[in-house]
Amino acid sequence: MIRVLRVLARLVFVTGIMVALAAAGGAALLISHYGHDLPDHQQLLSYQPPTGTRVYGANGDLMAEFATEHRILTPIKDIPPLVVHAFLAAEDREFFSHGGVNPFSIIRAAVADLVRYRRGQRPLGASTITQQLVRHFLLTNEVSIPRKIKEALLAYRIERYLSKERILEIYLNEIYLGAGAYGVAAAGEIYFSKKLDQLTPAEAATLAALPKAPHAYNPFRNPVQAKYRRDWVLAGMVQMGWLSPDAARVATAKPIRLNPGGTEPDIGDAGYFVEDVRRELIARFGEKLVYEGGLRVHTSYSAAQQHMAETAFRDGLVAYDRRHGWRGPLQRLGNPRAALAALAGTPTPPGINTWQVAAVTAIDRGSAQIALKGGMQGRIQLGELQWARATLPDQRLGSPVRSVGDVVLPGDLVLVEHLPGPAPLYGLRQLPDISGAVVVMDPKTGRVLADVGGWDFKSSQFDRGTQARRQPGSAIKPFVYVTALQGNFTPSSVIMDAPISLPQGPGMPEWSPVNYEGTSVGPTTLRQALVHSRNLATARLASMIGLRSIARTVESFGIMDKMPLYYSMALGAGDTTPLRLTAAYAMLDNS
Repeated sequence: MIRVLRVLARLVFVTGIMVALAAAGGAALLISHYGHDLPDHQQLLSYQPPTGTRVYGANGDLMAEFATEHRILTPIKDIPPLVVHAFLAAEDREFFSHGGVNPFSIIRAAVADLVRYRRGQRPLGASTITQQLVRHFLLTNEVSIPRKIKEALLAYRIERYLSKERILEIYLNEIYLGAGAYGVAAAGEIYFSKKLDQLTPAEAATLAALPKAPHAYNPFRNPVQAKYRRDWVLAGMVQMGWLSPDAARVATAKPIRLNPGGTEPDIGDAGYFVEDVRRELIARFGEKLVYEGGLRVHTSYSAAQQHMAETAFRDGLVAYDRRHGWRGPLQRLGNPRAALAALAGTPTPPGINTWQVAAVTAIDRGSAQIALKGGMQGRIQLGELQWARATLPDQRLGSPVRSVGDVVLPGDLVLVEHLPGPAPLYGLRQLPDISGAVVVMDPKTGRVLADVGGWDFKSSQFDRGTQARRQPGSAIKPFVYVTALQGNFTPSSVIMDAPISLPQGPGMPEWSPVNYEGTSVGPTTLRQALVHSRNLATARLASMIGLRSIARTVESFGIMDKMPLYYSMALGAGDTTPLRLTAAYAMLDNS
């Protein structure tokens, strides 16, 4: 009997050796077969994710981000343990103890997958964080045995070259977490408007719930599923000893409270300024570096100066537009019922700010009754309509307003603005028919503090402050006089302000300018000629000092790249941008 047992023992031992050798040989064959054409893992060793350019104002506040992927690159040392533990509890609890592949997780998943296979369900899988990185960077999401073998081989290889901390850093900065967020820092901003060190356990667990299925567990879209997955993560953190049971109970009892920060800052009135910065950066560094190079751009933008410029610009434009009369209501529907029906479906016109769309429901001698969206009621008094004389051809104005019916009728849709005071009184408004620009610059430094490029950035991104080339008009005259003062003239030099005709070139009639008043004053000093903007004196001065001298001055101040040599240029017939002209005047201030 003993002899039989010994024979059996030897047989089992030999069989075990043979099985082990066969397994080792099989493994060697697999490694040889799948390992010779593995993707190059070097890109993971030199990982540098595409990170957007962030633009800051003079006070350090974030103004805008230009990015293909919204990501805030964060070193592992700056990611709090709470966040790290939440993601490990969700994705890879034995991360720091395995060598890239977790055999025990694979066995557990294989048993579970047998049941799922019989039900026709997709396999669960048991990928470690290292394997997820390999799949993301080097392989595809194809569900196949060859891909899993390659994934495991690459995971082992990666762990030979990268530390656990570096692998985790790449993972937490690279993963997509829904809502346009790449990486944990961006996700904290988008879902909760918080930095990572401000997250609560419930919030960290909510983020950690997302890698499994960013769409299915997105708390914006599926709050119930998101909470279920979040609570599962919290339970895993307790199980691993990373969170106390009491803290987990408190976190689990709370609903998911989102405080979305959006994918980009609200630039408000800074749209034109930000767009100018974007164009300048692309011109200097190229689009790829701007959108993927992680630049940090600090600008001279002043929110206070921008607000003042915006207010002055809008007030000035509205005042100018009013002087040219009333162009009529948004719609004239004929009766109040039709106007009220149309009011609810009328979209808010862009650029109206605090103005509102209203329906005129009735009029009398002293006021117009109006209805606003939401059921609010109000009145426009006759005094608020006095400016609204009809616009006639050639910018002429119609007859003075004597009654409410001269301006609006029941059934009209109009723009109104609430007037200060407790009574529901409103003023009639209309969007200006023209636009303009304001550039605010510190003359001592040349820093642009504000840029208003038009009435509304959302309506038109064309920046009239930096892109529109317009005639400078009399604003060019100081540079004609600067040219004279650089020669033999002084402010007290006398020049004739009298009719003059100057040549314009072969085959062209002579140019004969006139003063604005249509008169001339005769002898005058350069100082007085400039103060009173005398066209005749300036044209005569230009003929005396020469167009080439004026051109050198104009070009040296950056007003024009190359000034045409025509005498009309001395009175502002050329073209430039408000930004260039503002910079030139800043140089005068510094002279």
